[in-house]
Amino acid sequence: MECENVFGEGIPFREGIPIQLLNYVENEKDRNEFGEIIFNEEALDIIRGIDGPVAIISVVGSYRRGKSWFANVLHGRHDGFMLGSTVDRCTQGIYMWSKPFDYQGKRMIVLDCEGIDDPKQNQQWATKLFVLCLAISSTFIYNLNGVVGKDDIGKLFLMTDLTKFIVPPPDYKFLPKLVVLLRDFMLKDPDDFKDYFLDRLNSVNEQATEGVKKYFSDFDVFGIPIPMADRNQLQKLDKLPTASLQPEFVTEVTHAVNNVLSTSTPKYIGSCTMTGVSFTKFLQDCVEKLNDTSIMQLSIPSEYDSVVEYVAQRSIKECVQMYTLNMNKKLNKDKERNDDSLHVDVFNWKAFNEIHMEIFSQVEKEFFKRIIGDSIQIRQYENELNNSINEQFEKFRKSNSEALYEYNMELAKKLWENNVKVRLSAENFFKDQEEFDDAIAIFEREVIDTLIEDCPETERVMAKIKSDEYQDAIATLKSIGILKNELAEQIKSVQESEQKYLEFSANEKETKFKMEKMQVEHEEIKRHLLNKIREKDENTEKQKITNIDVLERANYDREVALALLNSEKEKEIESLKDELKKIKQKKEVWVQIIQSFIPLLHTGLKFAASIYLGKIFH
Repeated sequence: MECENVFGEGIPFREGIPIQLLNYVENEKDRNEFGEIIFNEEALDIIRGIDGPVAIISVVGSYRRGKSWFANVLHGRHDGFMLGSTVDRCTQGIYMWSKPFDYQGKRMIVLDCEGIDDPKQNQQWATKLFVLCLAISSTFIYNLNGVVGKDDIGKLFLMTDLTKFIVPPPDYKFLPKLVVLLRDFMLKDPDDFKDYFLDRLNSVNEQATEGVKKYFSDFDVFGIPIPMADRNQLQKLDKLPTASLQPEFVTEVTHAVNNVLSTSTPKYIGSCTMTGVSFTKFLQDCVEKLNDTSIMQLSIPSEYDSVVEYVAQRSIKECVQMYTLNMNKKLNKDKERNDDSLHVDVFNWKAFNEIHMEIFSQVEKEFFKRIIGDSIQIRQYENELNNSINEQFEKFRKSNSEALYEYNMELAKKLWENNVKVRLSAENFFKDQEEFDDAIAIFEREVIDTLIEDCPETERVMAKIKSDEYQDAIATLKSIGILKNELAEQIKSVQESEQKYLEFSANEKETKFKMEKMQVEHEEIKRHLLNKIREKDENTEKQKITNIDVLERANYDREVALALLNSEKEKEIESLKDELKKIKQKKEVWVQIIQSFIPLLHTGLKFAASIYLGKIFH
């Protein structure tokens, strides 16, 4: 059950409860040896479910110095994370809030970390906890005694040389923004708290001071006075109302909290923001390495590579599933109807491609929203996605093509039976060739009006009819003497020629559809890629990256990614153009052959032949 001790002062109240993210389990054989860091899967699932950018605020430092209370105030409340009233630490491992909150377009995850200077702690665990929080945070709040004496700096001595513990990436910044809280500060406020902190730290550990300056070029320091003089009241700070605290304390805490929230940034991986999925993977990989006592350094580049690959493969898999699911819904929506009316789950190629492009665009948008990495990697992963989508597209296209063919064939056979086949029986034979010619002309005119247009399957159906039905009809009329041998052979040759023409015409249409599809897809991919590049450029500016080598590398990656996209498209288009040219050449041969037969035919067959060379198929 939640308590609700609101802090107020303009800091929004956040509902929820604390939930343990990870814990340290001691080595059962020797507690001085490193044990194991274990996760709470429930907490990981909460983080994974975050769709947008995440900002990670870790509150670290001395135990029994009010870390957990400050973490509560970041949520606009006094209560929440457990506060201790004894000399023992009360936070074990790392806790997070059960409901990460939205703030300026980011989901804020506040981590309340176990105190790291408890003499009862395993020192390897304390060091690894400090290193882990540095690696995973976008804002690192270090909470310590305002006096900043030798016994107060905790793990700040590790700043002497962080590379002993962390291998940094060669390009982008990865360390979080540092915020130092000087708790129970009872001296006169200095002109500049940052200078005061560095001066006090320098008097204790010069190397640590230089490390802070080196690794954190910009950081904030806040002096927080004591909450109140009554020590008994301090033991129940989570239960006290804000009005019972000293006004100066409330003012300084409010100022520090607002500063932390307003200056918080997303957790970046290179020039991309981390989402719940990518951060969870990064966190798990970091912990896996820290659990391995044979690994002395946490390699950020290696972890980044692992996260980029994981996110890419997960995104590809889920986006292909999204495409397949939505195509199934669109193409099979009529099957869900329960009435007795006729449902036709077939689409001409134009309608089919429009459905594909609608879903393709949605999938590409989702993919580019999720994907991380440099521009070249993103282009390569998108190409992998595109290949997988095309495999699914071909399955749907083939299924739709077969349905189109069967549907058109059924209609064509009915028309054939009504106009031609009915006159091929002994009871109702055509009287002469002219009647046969007229019946063929009427049949082919009705085919034009009835079969689904704008699809190669129509030509393939007619090619099949000419191959089978026409030849059977000619043989029947020849056998009963209505068609003379020479004329029968001429008509047969015309139908065979038209059959070949129709086959090439179908291939031509199919190739044109492929080319149009490819060109539209290319423009869609290019649009999303350019948007992603702009997003990455904006993130680079937000991180204040000024390293010339880094910026030039990003520009090179951008140019290569676009060049790869354009060259791949041009190569595929040229291949289709060559194929189309060959088809047209072969088709033209059969046009000329058919034209050579037309003067020899009767009126009805001349009309039928002209149809194929004119209205539909030319």
